[in-house]
Amino acid sequence: QGRRPEKQTTSVFLGSALTFETNIHKKVCWGSSLPNTDSGCFLRQRRPNIPVYYVLPSDTQPSRRMSLLDFFGGFLYCWFVVHLVVFLLNYCGVKKAKVKPWLRASNPEAGTTYLPTTSASASSSSTLSIKLFNLRYTTTWFNPMFTRLAEWAPRFWEVWFTIGVWFGLLAMVVGVGVLVFAAYKIGLWALKAAAAVVFASSSRAAAASASLGRNSLVKRAYEDDPVLMGSADTEMDDGGNQVFVPVIPGVTLPISHIGYYLLALLVSGVFHEAGHAIAAAREGIPINNAGIFLYILYPGAFVDIPSRTLALLPPLRQLRVICAGVWHNAVLYLGLSLALSVGLKIGFQLIGWKLLEATGGVAIVAISQNSALYGHLSISSVIYRLDDTYLDNNIKDWNDFLLSLTNHDTQNGFCVGIKELSDDPLDCCQIDAENPFSKSSNPSLSCFERFSHQKQPPEHSLRNPFCLPSLNILASSPPHERCETDFDCGGVVGGICMTPYAPFKAGRVLRIYFKRPPWHPEAAKMDREKEDEKSVVFIGELVDVWESVQVSVLQPQYSFLPVWLPHVIEMTLSYTCSFTLALSLLNILPAFHLDGEYALTTILSIVYPSREETMSTSGHNARARKRIEHSLIWCTSILVGFVVAGSLVTGIVQTAKNGGAR
Repeated sequence: QGRRPEKQTTSVFLGSALTFETNIHKKVCWGSSLPNTDSGCFLRQRRPNIPVYYVLPSDTQPSRRMSLLDFFGGFLYCWFVVHLVVFLLNYCGVKKAKVKPWLRASNPEAGTTYLPTTSASASSSSTLSIKLFNLRYTTTWFNPMFTRLAEWAPRFWEVWFTIGVWFGLLAMVVGVGVLVFAAYKIGLWALKAAAAVVFASSSRAAAASASLGRNSLVKRAYEDDPVLMGSADTEMDDGGNQVFVPVIPGVTLPISHIGYYLLALLVSGVFHEAGHAIAAAREGIPINNAGIFLYILYPGAFVDIPSRTLALLPPLRQLRVICAGVWHNAVLYLGLSLALSVGLKIGFQLIGWKLLEATGGVAIVAISQNSALYGHLSISSVIYRLDDTYLDNNIKDWNDFLLSLTNHDTQNGFCVGIKELSDDPLDCCQIDAENPFSKSSNPSLSCFERFSHQKQPPEHSLRNPFCLPSLNILASSPPHERCETDFDCGGVVGGICMTPYAPFKAGRVLRIYFKRPPWHPEAAKMDREKEDEKSVVFIGELVDVWESVQVSVLQPQYSFLPVWLPHVIEMTLSYTCSFTLALSLLNILPAFHLDGEYALTTILSIVYPSREETMSTSGHNARARKRIEHSLIWCTSILVGFVVAGSLVTGIVQTAKNGGAR
């Protein structure tokens, strides 16, 4: 997901195990599922009935996400288990000496192409074949079902698939236009990035060749010039604005999303091929077989339709079969978009979930076990406030606050009584980039300074610093009074208006206010007013909270309802929505091995018919049709290859700059 939590991207697959995403479909966001972030914890409890937590990151932090080595190790292990299981099933089947074993060796010529395909042998009802990183299951069990569906309402299917033809033609034009625009943006990015690198290299060379005195001046001018220093980075950042962004498992796709990725691809592929199968049965074409496969990390489906029988049909009937797949994907996309926008929220509200959009806040779905917050924030609790910012806009405010690159100024300070001040050493205020948590040996102390409404740079001079216990000031019960000046605290005799001093983002002080779910044992013992006082004080990088705490706008009202269910369904439907839109737009492109290749051939057969009055005219039309067909297919295929390669480069560069898949 990168760092774009408010926008849903549309994934597009071109090839075996490679997927892309386009910035087309806007996500109705309920939460964010992200990999773990790791921290330690220091806990202090002030009162037994009102827990107040103080959380600090640990000194040693493991990796935030599963390493690629672990991922590939698990990948190889899973494929080893698959090969072993298939081998044992084959061995048992042969040993029992069945007349028609359902398992047999792989046939390299059977079912290796997509629609239209060369007819494969249908001697057995089911076949499970396996090769290296390639598992395929073929069956004829679904053939009668496709026939019954086609015979159920023949007139409806005729109109339905005719609409699909018109959609396919429109999608082909739109897809080519999107592809050209994507190629333009990639080419523009490449030219700007190359120019920036060349310009920066020439500037460095000029600085290195100058005299020592002049060299220092040139170097300083170069380093201080935002055009010279920032041009290359700016052009690299533009890679995130490309039309297509690659979705590569383990690189740009979080490992935790692999399950959604595989299921979404499989559902999209099955729906696509079901459209071909029903359309073929409607046109009277017998289906040899159908099945599913897993190639490396790319699951999909296929149907084996006799290509010769299909070629004998009139062009319009051929197009009904060819365009049926992308048409079904488009319909699936519209249905899922409607469900994500309205349907799921209403459905979950009817069966016991509370929608927080009216009241504000976000419900906790899951917390990383390696996070410092694990065990201190209850699942299904509602976080309604971060520091002085109320989450009235739910996840939008949550994302905006935690992903902001600037410091969040406290709206008011905290009244600290004169008796609470101490003359302890100011070790906790010795904060720098290497020691963002200060050099103090006491983790319960934090640096405070006098509150001021004036805007201050992050590393400003401290105003009357003190080392004070954070819990006593920030999360006491009853809470300390808020203030704007010392007079709000009773003047010089009464107290001082103080605020935490945290100049570096790695040592931010964050107050998290939350309410436990109504069925929680401790929540039942307290009235709601005291429940509002519950808080956690977190010191660390704010993005760690965003990465380790998964939230939603739906809160279960009963303890037996699984809190993760809305999120899992939403993520599954979101990925499926993305991939099925990809199939509906890009699989109809007139490029090699895509449905658009065969659709273009059929369309040109209508424009240049082969049956004319004279043989010379017929031959001329055939040659013209072949020239146009080959030119368009080759040009589109080259364009697809350029966009795929360019999107890979820009996507990987952008992912590396953002710190990888999160």
